[in-house]
Amino acid sequence: MPCGEDIEMTPEEQETWLQEKSAELEALMPLTDQEFLDEGSRLALQVGPPSFALCRQEAT
Repeated sequence: MPCGEDIEMTPEEQETWLQEKSAELEALMPLTDQEFLDEGSRLALQVGPPSFALCRQEAT
């Protein structure tokens, strides 16, 4: 679909286009807000807390 051109679509075509675009967006960003927060918490637990001992060694 070229940018800036008006495209005539039937209501059925609009619905199909909307469903296709929604599916594409879900593929790019499949998480809900809660799922995103849960995933961040899970990853933070895997990595563990920052090692401040390493920071002190670099500073000296």
